[in-house]
Amino acid sequence: MPNGLGASGKNTVMNLNKQDMSSLQIAYEVLAVSGLLCHIVLITRAWASLPSTIPVHYGLSGQPDAWGGRIELLDLPVVSVILYVGLTWLARYPHRLNPWTITERNAEQLYRLAKSSVGAVKGLLVWLLTVITWQTIRVAMGQTGGLGGASMAVILGITGITVVVYVLLARRAGQA
Repeated sequence: MPNGLGASGKNTVMNLNKQDMSSLQIAYEVLAVSGLLCHIVLITRAWASLPSTIPVHYGLSGQPDAWGGRIELLDLPVVSVILYVGLTWLARYPHRLNPWTITERNAEQLYRLAKSSVGAVKGLLVWLLTVITWQTIRVAMGQTGGLGGASMAVILGITGITVVVYVLLARRAGQA
């Protein structure tokens, strides 16, 4: 069995993979789904008003540096859905997300941490792409000149902090 659980731990892995979702995991799921819905609503409401050419890439300064057809605005929600599905699938296998030895003592805590962390990152990434879409619509309609680095920095910062906190907590649990 991976990560140190022997044959006797096989049932533990199966049972812990089927854990009920915690209220935190449910909140992260709501965060991600609301981001997907907001993404769809944003594009649907703006579509008829969009010019035929919109920004499709931004430089480090947050200013548009490539333009394309408005159909390319659909790329980000597609990426959001792929991330959502992929990370949802990944969260079903928390034992594969832990580089630490999983034992009977730490398995439940490590699995919950992995599932919660994947849920948090999933929600934050979906919202990051939604914010980029919103700003792209605003740039295309002449309401602003670029992405605005503050919102991106906040979301990316929170995502990075989430990953670091997970690694620290999981490391502590893995050493227990």
